[in-house]
Amino acid sequence: MINNKGFGKFETLTIIVVIICIIAFFLYQTLEVSDDRKIKLIRESATSFGRTMINNSTSFRNQNNIYLDEAIDEGSVKKIKSPFGGFCDGSESRFYRDSRGNSKINFRCGEYLIEDVRVDDALSATIYRVGNWSDNKPSSSNVEEKVLYNCSSNGSELYPNYMEDLYLVYKINRDYSSDYYSIDNITECSVVKKTFYRTKEAVNFDKK
Repeated sequence: MINNKGFGKFETLTIIVVIICIIAFFLYQTLEVSDDRKIKLIRESATSFGRTMINNSTSFRNQNNIYLDEAIDEGSVKKIKSPFGGFCDGSESRFYRDSRGNSKINFRCGEYLIEDVRVDDALSATIYRVGNWSDNKPSSSNVEEKVLYNCSSNGSELYPNYMEDLYLVYKINRDYSSDYYSIDNITECSVVKKTFYRTKEAVNFDKK
């Protein structure tokens, strides 16, 4: 059957499919973000978070150590979208000052981590690919080991995951309206600790 313009049903369907394919291709080119761009976005987000904390650290109980989750709770920043999906990790991303007073950050989005870098150097920071913490040591040459903490009350751990010591302090302060600076002072529960492991290796997206 021929339509008024001389096209049969098959030809018309073919044209529609071709148009859809062209539109899909251009949408893919527009929306798809390369790994290099994603890593650049992580560095930019880390830098922005660090600079915001430098300017707002006096709003926090511990001005020398501020987790992303803490900053979100306080209203200094909003949740930071990860270019790899979801949001950047609020329990491992933190702003802190080292013993010399240098402003530094750790910043994790998905499996990618910026660690122990000055805020002003974050745009060129080394990127690490890390696994999830586990109490089983992986059989790999690139393994990081760390002691993490939880709190136990009446024989049960209060939190589903173990965490850094100062993140636990933040959680206890938030949940119990307390005012601690160290896990040594916590009285609401008994602090427990375990050694955890994860894979960790430097990656370089800049020299592909």
